[in-house]
Amino acid sequence: MKYTIPALIALGGAHAWDAEYDGFYHWKIWNGGHAVSDSTILHEKLQFTNGKLPLDVSLDWCAAEPECELISYTSSTDNPKDMRRMDRVDTNWDTYVSYLDSAVPLASSALCQKVDDKGPGSQDVNWLKCKNDMGFKESNNEYATFDLPPDLIHSSCIADKKCIGFKVNPEGTQGVLFQYVDFMDLAYFKYTGDLSDEAVVYEDVDETSVTKTKRALRGN
Repeated sequence: MKYTIPALIALGGAHAWDAEYDGFYHWKIWNGGHAVSDSTILHEKLQFTNGKLPLDVSLDWCAAEPECELISYTSSTDNPKDMRRMDRVDTNWDTYVSYLDSAVPLASSALCQKVDDKGPGSQDVNWLKCKNDMGFKESNNEYATFDLPPDLIHSSCIADKKCIGFKVNPEGTQGVLFQYVDFMDLAYFKYTGDLSDEAVVYEDVDETSVTKTKRALRGN
């Protein structure tokens, strides 16, 4: 298993963890909350009028709009619906979401996946296709909170068959696990950097071993 030593870094007055986990995409300074469609920030002409624009055009428009961070699309038709930005009202968290099935070995699948879809005019912009377009913070998505450091929040996630992601606070003292809830539309999220396609390999991943570790840290 890969362990990292998280370091606190500053981003625009807020703080984020400089720690990465194989097979998880890291959104800094985002609590996983609603991704909102905001006409005061995104130009009205860039709203997709319920799937009447082709995907490649939608990807180009979102790529060209700095405030656009994802495209919501209707799961039943796979057509783009509108452009969204992440709600960063509460910046006291960093969010990690699985994009490789092997990163969450007990879960049925990762929440997101890398895709080769590109806009013809934005070939340098990369996208994650995710099974949730509204963020991961909803009450039904958050199902477990632990007063533990980030490495053990990650360990708790990979040892739980429900977990597809998690968030941690800047102090490194608390984290929350996310589960997949099948009631949202889908989304293409912009991402930066290089994401490995190499399968993640863990040693001794099971719920019992992680539970024992958490109990030892708590002193019970």
